[in-house]
Amino acid sequence: MRKPWHSTGTEDNGLHVGLNGTWPESGQRMQWTKKKEWAWGSKQRTEEVHTGVAGILFLEIPKAGEHTIHFSMREDGFEFDSWLMTQDADFKAPEGAAPTSILKAGKLPDAFTVTTKLAAAGGTPTLLPADFPTREQVYLDKDKWFAVNPEQHKSGTAAGPWPFRDGSFDLKLHVVGEDDGQSSYEIAIEGEKIGEYTAPLGDGMFVEGEKYTKTFKSVLVDKGARIQVTSTIGSKDGDEYSRARWSKITVKPTDNKPLAARVKATPVVTVAAKPKVSFEGDQFGERKTHGNGDAAISGDLKTWHKVVLTMNGPFAHEKDNKPNPFTDYRFDVTFTHASGSPAYTVPGYFAADGNAGETSADSGTHWRALFAPDKTGEWSYKVSFKQGAGSALDASKDWEALEPFDGKSGSFTVADSDKSGRDLRGKGRLQYVGKHHLQFAGTGEYFVKAGADAPETFLGYADFDGTEAMKTKKVPLKT
Repeated sequence: MRKPWHSTGTEDNGLHVGLNGTWPESGQRMQWTKKKEWAWGSKQRTEEVHTGVAGILFLEIPKAGEHTIHFSMREDGFEFDSWLMTQDADFKAPEGAAPTSILKAGKLPDAFTVTTKLAAAGGTPTLLPADFPTREQVYLDKDKWFAVNPEQHKSGTAAGPWPFRDGSFDLKLHVVGEDDGQSSYEIAIEGEKIGEYTAPLGDGMFVEGEKYTKTFKSVLVDKGARIQVTSTIGSKDGDEYSRARWSKITVKPTDNKPLAARVKATPVVTVAAKPKVSFEGDQFGERKTHGNGDAAISGDLKTWHKVVLTMNGPFAHEKDNKPNPFTDYRFDVTFTHASGSPAYTVPGYFAADGNAGETSADSGTHWRALFAPDKTGEWSYKVSFKQGAGSALDASKDWEALEPFDGKSGSFTVADSDKSGRDLRGKGRLQYVGKHHLQFAGTGEYFVKAGADAPETFLGYADFDGTEAMKTKKVPLKT
């Protein structure tokens, strides 16, 4: 078994190989010693030889047919491009790129883009000037620093697509200290500012080092998201100005996952004026047609249970600016019992495709309102759908009705709850009645918290990302 591999650090040099859901000893601890370059290899780390012994790695295939080969990272930061198996113990690995893959079924994944950027930064994943192809009012100084010409501009921007996977990262901005003035910098992801930094005054014309860096902690970035650095010149005396130089952004994953492959860089594009990029414009992404205004009732049509009204409303993307689906639409639904009382007006919300928790959709035509009826019998609903900048935040104005969605109505019938015992839906919603304890609206009982998990560690589960136990011995995370 052989493969071309690339180790991004001094210890990121091994993985395990499995077959059909098993991990035989003969396929474990594939080990290499070269660093920061692509090379072929086939060695197994042993207790006696940590650098690996050649010729002892193998997989025993039990019978002819289709089998599944698994790979598990023994250390993060290790990357491999191709996998080769042979029955010839004296087989000589190819030089350079791997042989062309032969596809039996399905679709080959995109080829890994080999870059020199990791090596250029001493093994640290790094965004260099080449990763910022869209440039406005900046130039490349000495082939290594972005800079702003103070005779022409006060600030400039460089932007490009995030070339790594989705995840949480520490982003470390490396700038140049200058003795003419203190330059300032701002980093934004998809137009949203994540932080800013003003460099100390340099004690020379060009000064680099740890003193002139700024780390932005635990930044959430999606693969392909636009990352932009805005740099602004400064002056110590009002006559001479710095050039807001900066060189790179080093990247450190904070979610304990391997960084994985980079995406291919795009050509450099220098723009003369500020570009109208999608996240700064009115609407984001591919546009689709609006819904037809139909409304549907789903859920448990019983007292105290969740009833869901879903409207096929205007198409929107969660990153739209005008109209912003969270602030510029006012979607309310009034639920009224057939007797005339009670009546509740429930604020609705943008729900993308209606199943974003499973699909991760960020656009769609679904709008929802949730309701827990407190009375059996027939209920009616009427939709109020208004539009206008800030309409969701201000109920005092008479906002413009959005047709054909505004005014839609319908009805449904609610039965008694069939829940009892520990299921609180049999007791009714909790409400404040002016006393020390909340009261169940259905039974009139008071809710008294008692004992562990009520509710101090109610959501203290290890499966929730970022959840930490402060008292691990007395109150550990639940599984």
